Amino acid sequence: GPLIGLHAGATWPAKRWFPERFAALADRLRSELGASVLWTEGPGEAAILDGVQKSSRGPVLRSGVLPLRGLAAVLGECDVFVSNDCGPMHLAPAVGTKTVGIFGPGEPEIWFPYPPARGHRFIHANVDCSRCHLDACGKMDCMKAVAVEDVFNAVKASLGSQKP
Repeated sequence: GPLIGLHAGATWPAKRWFPERFAALADRLRSELGASVLWTEGPGEAAILDGVQKSSRGPVLRSGVLPLRGLAAVLGECDVFVSNDCGPMHLAPAVGTKTVGIFGPGEPEIWFPYPPARGHRFIHANVDCSRCHLDACGKMDCMKAVAVEDVFNAVKASLGSQKP
């Protein structure tokens, strides 16, 4: 099956989709697509993956914190990379990996310039407070509106697209 990279971290807390939803996504990718799942992480994000691990039914294979070139090499091996709006989300298309970006308070029209025809997709829910640019939020309505099904379907669509 395909190798899917997942990145649950982001510097801004408001840009982080929920660990339990990432875990549910990983479980579906393994069970329905026969995928192998590799989790990447940045400095200070171990606790986020610990939260994913608590919610996951399957193994949480972690890359550990890698130097930039190491992360680029790992991302280059993935068939699809799913990430919150953060640095690794931009590195994946740069190394030719199909990417699914999850957006909350940011503007995907500006920060996700990658063509769908090459397998890139973004997920963004339009709610009243969308595009607020807050780095922290007590409500997280924009992320609550992003369903596991939406991200799963974007991964399937990316897998069916041509390689960038």
